[in-house]
Amino acid sequence: MRRIIKTMLLLIALMLPICTFAQNVAVTKQLKAKYSIVEYNKSNGGWYLIGKQEGTETLYGFCNKLGKVIAFGGKEYKVYDAFIEFYMPDPALKKAYDEWKKEHDEWKKEYNEYDKLRRQYESKKEVIAQELADKENKKIASTVVGSYWASHFLKNSIEFWSQAEAIMLKQGIEKPVIRKEPIMPCEGYQWVQYTFIQPQPYQEIDYRDLRNENYILCSVKKNGLYGLANKNLKIIIPCSYNKPIETSYSILNNTCQKFCINGKYGVVNKSGKIILKAEYKDISTTTNHLLKVTKDNNLIGIYDTNGTEVLPCIFTDVSFATKSSQSFSAFAQRYVEQFVNEWQKKGEFEKTAVWQIRVNEQTRQQKIIDLTKKAQTAYLGLYANNMRV
Repeated sequence: MRRIIKTMLLLIALMLPICTFAQNVAVTKQLKAKYSIVEYNKSNGGWYLIGKQEGTETLYGFCNKLGKVIAFGGKEYKVYDAFIEFYMPDPALKKAYDEWKKEHDEWKKEYNEYDKLRRQYESKKEVIAQELADKENKKIASTVVGSYWASHFLKNSIEFWSQAEAIMLKQGIEKPVIRKEPIMPCEGYQWVQYTFIQPQPYQEIDYRDLRNENYILCSVKKNGLYGLANKNLKIIIPCSYNKPIETSYSILNNTCQKFCINGKYGVVNKSGKIILKAEYKDISTTTNHLLKVTKDNNLIGIYDTNGTEVLPCIFTDVSFATKSSQSFSAFAQRYVEQFVNEWQKKGEFEKTAVWQIRVNEQTRQQKIIDLTKKAQTAYLGLYANNMRV
């Protein structure tokens, strides 16, 4: 019986690629009867880019693996991990653009007439201004001794333009004017996004984050609530929040990204795995490419990019652990001192007798021995890559 089951499973495994290939051939043939461009893509379960010439333009669209047209009519297209977007005509924008074009054509006719009148006006103004300049220069030449010095006082016609305009105005010749050029709106197209997963899995998707190489996560909305998904639109933070979840640019050479839920920070890695839950007051990076976390009590710890604890959150200062290199003794001294200082403090509600039993010379020495071992582990986690064998 087991042999029969194994044989059947093997046959199914062998037949699937054949069936898929046969389906692709059939769908491609069907699409090529209508479109001049038919390109099959294996990603996201399979889909087809389609296109054809309409007038002077090539228009694009895409189909699912069964050949069902999801969108068509884009002048341009861009492909991303989880979606494709097309530069599609928008009826409302197209109407506004057509109205603008009609008005702009009228304005161009007005401008041509205005330009003709302007040239005539400027030509006449220059003649009058030159006459005024010549008249003034004759006076200067008659009062200044020597032709050399007289040349320094001669007037240019430009200095008489305003007077020339005043004279023309008295003559009833007004300066031509024209209304402002109509501002061009969008040409009637806009980028429209379509997910490869159909029907679209979310009510809203922040496609700006999906396009941005510096982001690992994007905001999504489902059933009226917000969450976070990765580049393939796989949900990472469930859609259970009333407001979009805050995210930052990716950090540590694009290997991680911070997110914030209700004022608390967490971190995901590049694959979308949550390595630090959203439970920290602040998260920052260190000079040696680690994650420094701060809790509400302002105590600090350090994690690596896998979410592994390097230093527990019991320190008030971790600068000693962010140096590019240092000796183990220097590191261990700072590590043990801070740990012991916190450990030996008497608790707010701790009875003196209990505290004296917990903290004495014998327990202190044992604590130092234990902490030195922990410091060794932390030191290796921080500097193992820098050590030479």
